[in-house]
Amino acid sequence: MSSIKKSSKTFKDYYQDPKFRERHLNYMSEKVKCEDCGRITSRCNMSKHRGTEIHNRLAKEKILNEKKSPKELREHASQEIELLTEYLDLLHQKLKLLDELNKL
Repeated sequence: MSSIKKSSKTFKDYYQDPKFRERHLNYMSEKVKCEDCGRITSRCNMSKHRGTEIHNRLAKEKILNEKKSPKELREHASQEIELLTEYLDLLHQKLKLLDELNKL
């Protein structure tokens, strides 16, 4: 029996090639949508994202929303819009204060 040598390259070997490296970095930095919660994150951070509190909360909300009636969904959406509007107003006030401080 003759011994057959495999000439398989390791990932490190492939990564030395600039074309492969660039393709791989582009692939890993792609933005993808999480199938469980719908949040968009880069491919390389997907595993970490799945362990976050945001993912868990959004996944639960998605499950609950599938069970809600359209009227309940509209009410929930209007409450979220009001909350976001309040946050936006606060941010606007903070930006005004920062502008005033920069003028001094």
